Amino acid sequence: MTEADVVDAPAPIERRPVRWPGRAVLVLGLVTPLAVATGVGAASLDAFLVATVAAWAGIGASVLAVLGGIVAIIGNWERGAAIGGVAFGVLGNPLVLLHGLDAIGSL
Repeated sequence: MTEADVVDAPAPIERRPVRWPGRAVLVLGLVTPLAVATGVGAASLDAFLVATVAAWAGIGASVLAVLGGIVAIIGNWERGAAIGGVAFGVLGNPLVLLHGLDAIGSL
């Protein structure tokens, strides 16, 4: 092996940490309150089919955000974004909002 062969050898590839799961959870968490707001706006305009679909989309995004967030937090994949996604997913869930606002209204 000559000196030229050693110089021309490719450098080892560095592996970057996986970050997309935490960011995907944050996006799902942000979709949750947007879907709820769309559903409330549609219900106020008497578009009940759109409101129902938006509410179910919000519930689905919320469940995916919480479950994916737990996995991302345990796996240490962009943990801060995953925590934010879980918070948005829980607090933006239409069912949690319904019971939370009902409890606040009865005070």
